Amino acid sequence: MTDPSSDTKGHSENIVRTENLERLFRLPSGDIHALRGVNFSVKKGEMVAIMGSSGSGKTTLLNLIGTLDKPTRGKIFIDDKDVTKMKGRQITRLRRNKIGFIFQSYNLIPVLSAYENVELPLVVAGVSRKERRRRAFELLDMVNLLDRARHQPDELSGGEQQRVAIARALANHPSIILADEPTGDLDTHTGEEVMKVLRTASRKEGTTVIVVTHDPNISRLTDRVFFMKDGRIIGERKGNRLIQFLDKSGVDPRFKASKPFNIPQPQTIEKTPNNFSKITPSDLAVSQPQPIREIEDKPEKHKKITRIVEWRGNRRMIRDSKGIICLKCGAYNFGEKVKSCRICGEGFAESAPISISLED
Repeated sequence: MTDPSSDTKGHSENIVRTENLERLFRLPSGDIHALRGVNFSVKKGEMVAIMGSSGSGKTTLLNLIGTLDKPTRGKIFIDDKDVTKMKGRQITRLRRNKIGFIFQSYNLIPVLSAYENVELPLVVAGVSRKERRRRAFELLDMVNLLDRARHQPDELSGGEQQRVAIARALANHPSIILADEPTGDLDTHTGEEVMKVLRTASRKEGTTVIVVTHDPNISRLTDRVFFMKDGRIIGERKGNRLIQFLDKSGVDPRFKASKPFNIPQPQTIEKTPNNFSKITPSDLAVSQPQPIREIEDKPEKHKKITRIVEWRGNRRMIRDSKGIICLKCGAYNFGEKVKSCRICGEGFAESAPISISLED
């Protein structure tokens, strides 16, 4: 439940809890109230979805829970610890040990194999080589990609890349996984398969999952669904029952619907058989195709990315031949002159080169 008064007893049930959370962005064109007094909580081991139109505050709420941003007002509790009071290394340690991220664009490092992408968070955490190897193969087996462990991202399908991202997010045994539109770049069938893999993996690991999505088919795979509008949580659905939080005037009466709420199902389009007896010759007319050059005239060029063994980095970043890996949020930033992370804004600074062994 999102009623803070209901959490006064036994906070240990909730892995995440927010109190009157607000986020205000001050821009030259005017202030934007991304969040307006959000009270939100998720129990340990739950899988919940957050739905709403673009601009409703879903991603802002996810970024605040993931400590990638700070609220203007309000509090965020993770394992009953107020993260809004944490600074520096405390936040870095919390993010590394408690939170896993899954992005819509996968954010895999292109020069590393699936195995190495899963292993990287364990390298940063200082886990021994033997344990890293065991854990990485265990997770790849969990997401059914053991036979693709040595393949690089450009050799994997979109669904396979997202499953690698799920395995990477689970590497350090996080308490929470935050997934922002994890199926946004996938077709419906592949998206559902990825979500089922995520649900199964989270259940095995005992991990709480919070998913931001626009897809009602994906939301049906979760335990609860929260609905957002104009920076507020306006409702919650559990099964077929809707709990109304905010009325049209913006008052929060904590009203519970007395009858089950029937969730509208997406319309299915039935294909009718074609009547070929009514086809006329004019229906079959097609424009003259343009001549196509022979494939032999332009042979396809295959460029193999040269693997590297020396990286430049510090506690904030690791640089390779193509860009910078942000150690704060895990994002990969392409380009030679990147000064800050495009996802979380973390500033980068060069240091002496360090060596990291990559397996071929």
